[in-house]
Amino acid sequence: VWDRIKQAANQAYQPGRFVTFVAFEWTNWRYGHRNVYYRDGDGPIFRSIDPGSDTPQELWDLIEPYQAMSIAHHVGGGPIATDWDIPPAAEEWLVEISSIHGSSEYYGCEACIYRPVRGSFVRDALARGYKLGIIGSGDNHDGHPGDGSIGAIVTGVMGVYSTGLTRKEVWDAFRKRQVYGTSGPKIILNFRVADSPMGSEVDWAADRGAIPVGIRAVGCDEIDRVEVIRNGEVVFSEKGEGVFARYLLQDASPPAGTSWY
Repeated sequence: VWDRIKQAANQAYQPGRFVTFVAFEWTNWRYGHRNVYYRDGDGPIFRSIDPGSDTPQELWDLIEPYQAMSIAHHVGGGPIATDWDIPPAAEEWLVEISSIHGSSEYYGCEACIYRPVRGSFVRDALARGYKLGIIGSGDNHDGHPGDGSIGAIVTGVMGVYSTGLTRKEVWDAFRKRQVYGTSGPKIILNFRVADSPMGSEVDWAADRGAIPVGIRAVGCDEIDRVEVIRNGEVVFSEKGEGVFARYLLQDASPPAGTSWY
């Protein structure tokens, strides 16, 4: 079966038009579910029930020799929450915030994932200092990526700022965390801090004054509200006006280790 999956993914790949990746889901019922992706169209499958590949650390060690990454899915609960006591390794630089299971933004959020577990949400991971880009993904298993699912309150879609439609170019954007997630709508979003794109690490000396935070968005419908979250707290909230949003903010006193989204 794994060989057929790889063959199908590679046959569908059309450089410049349509990008696919070979991937599998590691469904561990203690530490959480992770999807593993291979950049170059090949790689082995590692099962979460096999000794030697049944912990996140073992999984990361096994995929480390390859151009591979893992992404934690439905982290806030649902089928199984993610255990953030285990820090993400170098092979994990993205995290899912929304899927058909619900939102994993924070405990008690709108459209919150079912069976939520405190301490397992995206904000909890960021509060620990983990450097993760935020994505959305469907997890609907129905062969129609990007579509909603009957009965699901939300789904998930990832936006990627890639320089082109090849595996290497899209992968490079993944690696730089130049991505964002939505709960389904195909919103166009550009978010920058100190003129650095989303996913960047920014050094900013206090004597340089306030740090600029820029937002540009194009919605699929009228935008209800635009919010900026800094270290888990809303620091900017503005009612939307139409389908476009554009703001340039000045954050006068961001503490060290700040994360924004």
